[in-house]
Amino acid sequence: MLLCIEELAAKKVAIKDLEAIDLYDEALREVLREQDKSWGKAIGELRWQYVKSNPKDEHNILKCFQVCLAKGDLDHARQVGKFSESTSIIWCFPF
Repeated sequence: MLLCIEELAAKKVAIKDLEAIDLYDEALREVLREQDKSWGKAIGELRWQYVKSNPKDEHNILKCFQVCLAKGDLDHARQVGKFSESTSIIWCFPF
């Protein structure tokens, strides 16, 4: 399972449906209890490809950013953050 997801991510395929990526994330969580670097290599990369292919989807771009941060995938979170700056996406966080 992990190998298939990693291969998909390595092909830099943009999955247009974020729910599909969420399902991959859930499946990976069931297979691997410890989601160290495997998560970033697979799901983090899929989320990054989603962001690049959906530049106007501000809500889900923010969601991808937050999930990458929560999972400790700082590389992809940084890429999403830089992307949002370059496309002038403004995020408002409630305090």
